[in-house]
Amino acid sequence: MTTPNLVNDLIRDEGERLQAYKDTVGLWTIGVGHNLDAGGLTDEEKQMIHDGITHQRAIQILQQDINNAVAALDHYQPWWRTLTDRRQDAMVNLCFMGIGSLNTFTTFLKLMRTGQYDAAAADLLQTKYASQVHQRANRIADIIRIGQ
Repeated sequence: MTTPNLVNDLIRDEGERLQAYKDTVGLWTIGVGHNLDAGGLTDEEKQMIHDGITHQRAIQILQQDINNAVAALDHYQPWWRTLTDRRQDAMVNLCFMGIGSLNTFTTFLKLMRTGQYDAAAADLLQTKYASQVHQRANRIADIIRIGQ
């Protein structure tokens, strides 16, 4: 399973904002990259946009987002459980762009599934995602290559 490093990795990569903001594609976001617009806004989420949240609440939401990413990976890419814990961290981190987006990385996923980690890391670095997030993609690629 994932490591204690995952929460810190995601806070570093996503940032933590206690006031809601519109992300680069115009979606309401809060906490550690939590998309408030997915599935329509609940009353609680509308309140978050208005009032903001505490650090403690941001971490609670992050943990739920991690749990959701794990469940999505279990459903769509069940082989991911065979990876080292740090490679599992990398897969969860990639889910923060959305499992649907991750599932379009067919070559990357095939290489990961077959244990071709150097090639998978190189493939990841050739994606549009990598050109958008630069250092984050480099860190994830390093984790994939090294496995730790």
